Amino acid sequence: MREIAALLLLVLGGELVQAADLLSIPSTTFKIPRNAQEGDVIFGNGYIRASKEIDESLNLELEGTNPSPIAINGSIVDAGQPVKFILVNKNAFENGKSRVKLQAIGVISGKVQEETINFEVESSSSLPEIPEIPNFVVKSDFQDKETAIVKVSSQIPQNSELEVLGSYSERVQATFQDDNIILDTVPCQADAPCEVTFPFTVILVLRNGESHVEALLTFEEEKKSYLKMTQRLYQTTIEEHTGEQDHLVKITTKGANSEVLYSLRDSSGLFSIHPKEGILSILHPEFLTINSFGDTVNLTVVATDGDKTTDAMIVVKIVPEVQKNVVFGFEKESYEITADNISPILGNIAAKSSTPVVYRITEGRGDLYKVKPNGDVRYTGKLVKEDREDEITVAVQQSTGGLKMASTKVQMHLKGIGSNPITTKDPFESIEMISSEEPAGVVVSSIQFDDVDSDAKLQYYLEQTKAKNENGEDLKDENLFEIKSEGKTAHLVVSGDLSSSEASTVILKITAQDSAHPKEPMVTVTRHIVIQREKSEEPQLGLNLIQLPKEITVPFDAKIGTFVYRTTVLPEKNDLEFSIEPSHLFNISNKGDIVTAKELTGEAENLKIHVIVKDPMSSTSSESSSQIVLKKILKPHFSEPQYLVNLPRGTPENAAITVVSATNQNGEPVKNFLLKGGHSKYFSIDKNGAVKTLEALDELGNEFDLLVAVAEDPTISVPIHVTLQKARESTIVLQETQIFATVFDNLPIGSFIGKVEVKNGEKVKFEMASEEKGMMDLFKIKDDGTIISSDWLAGAEGMHKFSVLASNMDQAGVRSANATVIIDVIKSNECAPRFKKDENLIFYVRENTPTDTVIGKVAADVLPGKCDLEYSIISNDEQPILIINPANGELKTAQEFDFEKSKSHMLTLKLVAGKHNSVEMGAELRVIDQDDHQLKFDLQEQTVEIPEDVARGTVVATVVAREEDESQEVFYHLLAGAPPQFSLDSRTGKVMVEELLDREEIDQFVIEIGASNDENLINGPSTKLTIQVKDVNDNSPRFDLPSYYTVTSKDTVVGSSLLELHAYDPDVMDNLKKLDYSVTGASFEYRGMSRNVDEFFDIQSQKLILMKSLSDYVGGVFNVQLQVRDTVDGTIGKSALRVYVHDSSDLLSLELPYSPSSVSQAIIQDFSEQVSNSTGLQAIPKTVLYKAPHGIMSNSVDLQMVFFNKTISEIVPSERILAIQSMRQAGNPDLKNVPVLRKPASPYLLTDNSRSDTFIQPELFFLVLGFLVLLTIVLALCGLMACFARSKFLREKKIMENEMAIKDAIQYPSNRSPALISFKHFAPPPRVSAEMYRNHEEHMYRSPNLNEKVGSYAVQQATITVAEHEEKI
Repeated sequence: MREIAALLLLVLGGELVQAADLLSIPSTTFKIPRNAQEGDVIFGNGYIRASKEIDESLNLELEGTNPSPIAINGSIVDAGQPVKFILVNKNAFENGKSRVKLQAIGVISGKVQEETINFEVESSSSLPEIPEIPNFVVKSDFQDKETAIVKVSSQIPQNSELEVLGSYSERVQATFQDDNIILDTVPCQADAPCEVTFPFTVILVLRNGESHVEALLTFEEEKKSYLKMTQRLYQTTIEEHTGEQDHLVKITTKGANSEVLYSLRDSSGLFSIHPKEGILSILHPEFLTINSFGDTVNLTVVATDGDKTTDAMIVVKIVPEVQKNVVFGFEKESYEITADNISPILGNIAAKSSTPVVYRITEGRGDLYKVKPNGDVRYTGKLVKEDREDEITVAVQQSTGGLKMASTKVQMHLKGIGSNPITTKDPFESIEMISSEEPAGVVVSSIQFDDVDSDAKLQYYLEQTKAKNENGEDLKDENLFEIKSEGKTAHLVVSGDLSSSEASTVILKITAQDSAHPKEPMVTVTRHIVIQREKSEEPQLGLNLIQLPKEITVPFDAKIGTFVYRTTVLPEKNDLEFSIEPSHLFNISNKGDIVTAKELTGEAENLKIHVIVKDPMSSTSSESSSQIVLKKILKPHFSEPQYLVNLPRGTPENAAITVVSATNQNGEPVKNFLLKGGHSKYFSIDKNGAVKTLEALDELGNEFDLLVAVAEDPTISVPIHVTLQKARESTIVLQETQIFATVFDNLPIGSFIGKVEVKNGEKVKFEMASEEKGMMDLFKIKDDGTIISSDWLAGAEGMHKFSVLASNMDQAGVRSANATVIIDVIKSNECAPRFKKDENLIFYVRENTPTDTVIGKVAADVLPGKCDLEYSIISNDEQPILIINPANGELKTAQEFDFEKSKSHMLTLKLVAGKHNSVEMGAELRVIDQDDHQLKFDLQEQTVEIPEDVARGTVVATVVAREEDESQEVFYHLLAGAPPQFSLDSRTGKVMVEELLDREEIDQFVIEIGASNDENLINGPSTKLTIQVKDVNDNSPRFDLPSYYTVTSKDTVVGSSLLELHAYDPDVMDNLKKLDYSVTGASFEYRGMSRNVDEFFDIQSQKLILMKSLSDYVGGVFNVQLQVRDTVDGTIGKSALRVYVHDSSDLLSLELPYSPSSVSQAIIQDFSEQVSNSTGLQAIPKTVLYKAPHGIMSNSVDLQMVFFNKTISEIVPSERILAIQSMRQAGNPDLKNVPVLRKPASPYLLTDNSRSDTFIQPELFFLVLGFLVLLTIVLALCGLMACFARSKFLREKKIMENEMAIKDAIQYPSNRSPALISFKHFAPPPRVSAEMYRNHEEHMYRSPNLNEKVGSYAVQQATITVAEHEEKI
């Protein structure tokens, strides 16, 4: 019967939707008591519960470390139910803490909520805390005892216990005394291997009752160069004469700086050691006897790495020979093989042995040669043109029944083929599809060959090995194909009539041969030709009832006649007979509609129904069962949440693929449906819910998705997923055609041995057979290709061969494939793999360690040689983190690690012995942090404000430099130029006030701060900290001068301003702060007497105003007290003012030798001091006058001063001052250069005995004089120009007049000879001036009326000199 699509009930997977309201979590931290036992429920502040508002159950999952110390009691909880955590592994906590992720998923909505839950083991105060312990350095490599003492915080109770856990815990012993923990190393035994990989970490546990504290102890090797033997003593037992050893002796070392070479000190001369491998072997076992050497032979092996040398002892125990029929070993000490490199087998070097052996090449080109288990030597390299020679060393070893080993030398002589071989880049085997309608001459496949020989001649041959029809029957040879050559290309073309042939598959072999070089091997490629034919009409299918869904939901209160489900029968037929059980609850119509026959309110929640359909015409039937689930449903719904359809290829148009059914809110079947979705255009649905194809689907894709919805409410829909069956393969292809398995004779019945698998997952039938009698009683193959043991294997030792046939039969015929299974049954032994106790728990790797770096070695108990150990790591990661050597357990990195991303990785180590016995163990890879990140400040610049009255030691700012490497500590430094007012904590980065601040002195500080990983080295980044000092109102206002003075005349008008005052507040001024000036007191001093005065002075707008007349106070001085007050805080500042009153006669004048623009206050002060020194009095400048007589500015400056007695501050009269200066200058020549004082004079009056002040100033004089000179020059130039113009005019006039006179004086003569006129007495006409003839001697005058004719006229010529005086003509 043909398989028809079945309807399955599946839950649609979709994208997870995050939700935060699935769980009610009062606390995320749970405390675990110290005395908690495994299996106890862990309580926190309250239960974590499923939220009461949800209307669905939650699926709970817990993710954490492996192994996890915590588990969940129940993975499904309903609304309001608590989540209970169970303690399952007390030893899985890391430092007493564990963090897990709790994930809750709504089983209906798919919503997800994730929360991180922390579990902490309560600490105990009865035990002292073990301090953080630095790494211990082991100096003697556990060859001698070493001791370390750790001091704890308090005395350890007497009834406490110390325990060391972890890798190499047997190498460390811990005891305690008072408050000291004593750690002793346990030296290795001389005759036992003691290989320790540094560094390693163990856990030190201090227990007292239920309380305990833990600490990690890390041991590292002393950093020095050394070479040591792994063992100091090696032992082995050898049988005399035969040389059989009970176990292989292999010498190993550690601490080498380069390759280690081994040598042997042997007094017997019978032993040797491999110089690189360190394997001990016996050269001449026939001479090794007890009579010759006794029971033992002592050997010394020496190892060197070129720098260091070390040795160890090998004790060889000799035992008597055991009588055996077979001798183990090679027949020859060496072999010499000569063969062509195209030969599949070069030679045979089989060794003699009673048990199976294995061969391996220990020296030489192991990549070119292989030795098979039967001793055949094969060449696996590329074919070569020239001859080559190689020497290899082959070792043979027993695989079972003891550890015997022998070796031999093999000299290989390979003969070259003399030319370059033929090659091809095309696949050697492929499948080609071709239609049976293709005519002859069509190219099916082209194979490109290549031969670099210039004289190569390629020939091609075609061989048809097998042809079968659609039923899988072999056909006679048919010449349907041929080869056509085109240079180095062979074309496979059709030569026969494919349509008339019954062939469905043809296997062809195309061989290329170089006829010019017969020694070259031929190259053969295989092509599987599949001939596709039009499909014939399928036979009538039997009756098939589509399987009912596993569950059908029906409303609990469904009325009688409520639609339940519509069954589907393929192919569709009329007049079918349906029956259903239980018939008293349900009815089924002749169309397959199931409805309720009675009310179901009193029935059980789950009801099982069984449907049978019969075809009375063909007497065929089909049946199916389902379960009815009664549930209250208040809205229309489909009977299934999803429809899955698996269609065979070639399904025709309008074929029904499935039937959907739905119920409305009234419990009636839905009659109208519609299809939605991208692929709905390829399908249709009728009112009965039958989904049909609109066209053939083979060319449209492999999978189709659409939605079927209720027409009345399209929001109610379910998905339909249609999958086309895979195309039929032309042949059955197995994953492996040869399977080897090794099992022990105590293998339990039903144990897995191997599996034969089909590549494309096709369902086939497996059959297994064996030519050995009784073997099929011991093994069998299951329907999925799994081979298992079916009986005990005791007594069935040895290799057993089975053949497996995989076959499949369909409409195209039978297809099959064969596989060979070889099962090697060996005797049971102690091949039980065991990891070393308390080792392999923790491994370490430094981050950024390059890949392929050895980080440690997995240690396992030593087993007999016949138990081959294989190490592996179980991991689901796409990218493995570690690679393990399956032979010796050596761990290497497969990627670089980043401590900041992950500090540790959990591993699952697996150890297999004898290929079948295995054990697994959890381990941890911890990443050691390295300094691979640069320090970086959070802020490159930072500004803070602090008040100026901040106290010493106050922290004003904290700079932070980020260090992503946890192993590195950050230190902060003040860079050069840092102000002394601040200090820096080098570990925390806190900046503190070191000295009191005063904003009025410095209002801003800039500090450069650096960071590094070294407390004494500044080599990292830096940041700038700007500290702005805010003002505090801690200063009173101040006058700009501590004291003032002014000199004023007695005639000063009342109300005049005597002086302008200026005051300021050192604190920051603002708009609210104002200064108020006032006079607080005044006194008048005259001739040593003083009295207070009132209301003489006042301050208005910062100006000192005279309030009373000073005419009665000439010669005295007023002492005035001034005050300025801050109107905000009331602070005041004071100053003093002396007002000197003088008469106009008291003034003396001094002429300054400076221009008005260059006079400054310093010059005035300098001259005042000079005059004071010359007179012995105090000279106070009064006024600076710039003299301006008659309104003309002069270049002189007068300084008017008043003189006071220095002792009594009394004004001295001017006459007395002049007398004093004259007297002093006369008596002291040095004072003659001092400026002379004089009475001030009016700038507009001149005196006889002094320099006139009424003279015109030199500047004005020279200005006027220059103007006059320029004016004179201009007038002179104008006069000269006028004279020149007049002279020119007169000269031109005279010339004109002379020319006119000459013209007027000339008259035309008669025709006779005129009388000669003497020009000597010629005088020009009166009107012609003689000047007209001056300097014109060259001018010739000739009358135009005179004709010069010979013999008839007289010729007269005259010369006139123009501009000459008359007497010269």
